[in-house]
Amino acid sequence: MKAATRKESLSLGLKLLIVLLAAVDLIRRFSTHATPEKLIEQLAGYFTNSPLLIGFVLALMPLNWLLESLKWKTIASHHIQISFSEAVRGVLAGVTTGMATPNRVGEFAGRIFMTKEGDRLQLLLLSFISSFCQVAVTVFAGLVSLVFLYAFTETGDSGLTINHFLFAFIALGLIITFPFYVELLPGKVREKFTVLATFPLWLFSKAVFYSLIRYAVYVFQFLLLLYAAPGSYGATGWETVMAGICITYLLVTIIPTFSLTEVLVRGSVAGAVLSAQGLSFTTAFNAAVVLWIINVVIPAIVGGVCVFNLKFFTRPAA
Repeated sequence: MKAATRKESLSLGLKLLIVLLAAVDLIRRFSTHATPEKLIEQLAGYFTNSPLLIGFVLALMPLNWLLESLKWKTIASHHIQISFSEAVRGVLAGVTTGMATPNRVGEFAGRIFMTKEGDRLQLLLLSFISSFCQVAVTVFAGLVSLVFLYAFTETGDSGLTINHFLFAFIALGLIITFPFYVELLPGKVREKFTVLATFPLWLFSKAVFYSLIRYAVYVFQFLLLLYAAPGSYGATGWETVMAGICITYLLVTIIPTFSLTEVLVRGSVAGAVLSAQGLSFTTAFNAAVVLWIINVVIPAIVGGVCVFNLKFFTRPAA
């Protein structure tokens, strides 16, 4: 009984620590980017300029994370059955636990510790598949956008050749099929990766589909924010801007970032890429920051409540 009480106390302490670290991290990121007054001024500018568009962007945020939750429920079903509610709470708790880790890799913790049953290692590997599908879609869309910008527009004078793109797509193909290389591992090693070795292609395709829809949602959100920005991009073609957004997401995905610098990297990359397409650097930077607040900060705050449902010391099912 005393051991159970100690575990409960330790579990509560870990949950409080996660929420505290996430809160401190958010405060540090905001203070690094700008003063609270400056952030409020930026947000107010968007709402004043185009309240309907901003309202639509906000309304798409729950859809973004509901799609991620549906994808996680689908992938996890290969190992255990979880409810949609558990999937949503696990994903939101993961947003909070991932706040203080490079590239938010700690998001897996919310998913694997939300369930009462299941092998934690197998759930971790399934969480890897979930993240992998999203990265694969992001990389593919970014490469297609690079082909579009440098092969079919006036920005083609960049030194890139068809061989560069061919190499990139071959590399992408190798990356996408990576989960299936498990079959090539020695028997004893492969046993530890059972959930990957037996993961069906049809389920993988379904997860990629959800990732694609989710990707389309937050690309559309970014596009709407650029339209809604004070002094928006005007005559610049939406196709070119969308390609720039996809390249921005590609670069943000492959550039290692840390807790304190993530929002600055996102804003700077967006500003650099989209300013090359005729937009204002400030407009693109602010849009990236506002989108980060909508899609990450707000869910992380909600996820702080879900963290208290995590089950750190539940034994896996036999």
